[in-house]
Amino acid sequence: MIKNEHEALIELKEQTRRLIMTPVVDDDYSEVKFEWQNAYEVAKNWETKESLYLNSLALEINQINRANGWEVVAPEEWEDDYKIPAILALITSETSEALEGFRANDKENFADECADQIIRILDLTGGLGIDIDNRIKNKLEKNRNRGYKHGGKRV
Repeated sequence: MIKNEHEALIELKEQTRRLIMTPVVDDDYSEVKFEWQNAYEVAKNWETKESLYLNSLALEINQINRANGWEVVAPEEWEDDYKIPAILALITSETSEALEGFRANDKENFADECADQIIRILDLTGGLGIDIDNRIKNKLEKNRNRGYKHGGKRV
């Protein structure tokens, strides 16, 4: 387990000495451009050091998956009509497995399947070069400022 930000940066530097394609995306995802960057430099330039943990974990998940022979999605695959939807379907399957764990009152299996969902999501966001820490932080701030039961829907 990484103990502090300095150790996290050192660990990240050692794990990510490679080039990655990072997406440059406008807000509505109508235009995506890709740039080659050093993964360490990308991580070093994330907006806040406190955002390092999930992004670092995503890169570690990518590394483990590659080492185990699995293909990790890359930013240039954004245009592929099948790759990302297939990964999203796998995330959905982990959600279904968590539901089955809940229905069987199997808390251990439920917890494992919840972890699998997060692992798959971080594998996807890390592979695409998405700064998931800051995306979550920004989304939470947006949600914090929404009205009570915004949208007027029942559920």
